[in-house]
Amino acid sequence: MPNFGDWMHSTCGPGWFAGINFGDWLRLLARERFAIGTKYLPRAAFITGISALTSAVQTFEDLIYSRRLANMPISPPLFVLGHFRSGTTHLHNLLSLDERFGHPTMYEVNFPQSFKLTESWLWWVLQALMPSSRPMDNMSVGADSPQEDEWAQVAMNQMSPYVGWSFPRSIDNYERYWTLNELSPAEREIWQQNLLWFCRKLESTHGRPTVLKSPAHTCRVRWLLPIFPEARFVHVHRNPYDVFRSTQRLWQKIRPFCQLQTPTDLHRDDERILRVYREMHRQYFLDRDRIPAGHLCEVRYEDLERRPLETLERVYTELSLPDFDKLRPRLVQYLDRTAGYQKNRHQPLPAALVRRINTEWAEVFDRWGYTRETPDDAEREHVTVPGQPAAA
Repeated sequence: MPNFGDWMHSTCGPGWFAGINFGDWLRLLARERFAIGTKYLPRAAFITGISALTSAVQTFEDLIYSRRLANMPISPPLFVLGHFRSGTTHLHNLLSLDERFGHPTMYEVNFPQSFKLTESWLWWVLQALMPSSRPMDNMSVGADSPQEDEWAQVAMNQMSPYVGWSFPRSIDNYERYWTLNELSPAEREIWQQNLLWFCRKLESTHGRPTVLKSPAHTCRVRWLLPIFPEARFVHVHRNPYDVFRSTQRLWQKIRPFCQLQTPTDLHRDDERILRVYREMHRQYFLDRDRIPAGHLCEVRYEDLERRPLETLERVYTELSLPDFDKLRPRLVQYLDRTAGYQKNRHQPLPAALVRRINTEWAEVFDRWGYTRETPDDAEREHVTVPGQPAAA
């Protein structure tokens, strides 16, 4: 049943701009020529008000914590990599059950510049403003749920392709933030230092190494290693056709949560999905050999879904992570609790799209051994099997 958070989500919820400060918000609006769609003015007004509060709190937080965090040593993070809807959220949730690791919460990624002073007493406000479940797959969420750190980059520096979903008229301008390759050295330094700063804040709060998840990090390995040379990476991949179908739904469902303009080129969504997936994996395959031996593990989502304990144990073994048996009881409880989850059902893909996926994503089929469908195969009904939480 819809709640207050669902209403906020679809009307004036700030999306991933909840924790942006006032100056950055004004600069972003100026860059976008203050082109806010009429129906989204309540959302823009809400962001403006909350950004002023964030700026005030950030000033005090920086005064209190900036010096002690500036040179704080940090443990190597564990990065969960993988394209959207490939199982990254499910894997992140499983790894976050290990109490020897910390993870960024929904509150912390929404308010990366002020959570040190506010999370302990304001988390319930965010909880009240949140929808009852994620719009793309109906997974339950809360203010303390593990969440992807890309949201924090949106708030801290707006150097994220996600901003393009909020300003669809300028979406192409934000494409360069996928790989970061086209950024100037100074821009890239800002992005890297913001991530490093955020990780220091997380570890100082939770007192443990951090598990981070962002699909976009899949194509940023070459820029993550200079700031985290000892980091470990676990990459999850999934049948490309399932990923495409599910990503279509993601793009459709994410807009009401964040957009400030009405899109005029929805017909280009499939083209963008094809391109982002292709370029993300091209960059990943180029860069994965940069990762030191024993610091990367690749898993299939299908294995994670059908044999979760065995698959997680392999991750721990290959990455030399702490004793897996200490995590096993919590994993069993979580998997029992979510065993009845029903994944989304998707329509079969048109034959023309199957041909394009086979051609443009050929490298993924070949490297990970997925079977190509023929256009005739694609016309059959796509059936999903009840199981663990849907890939994200």
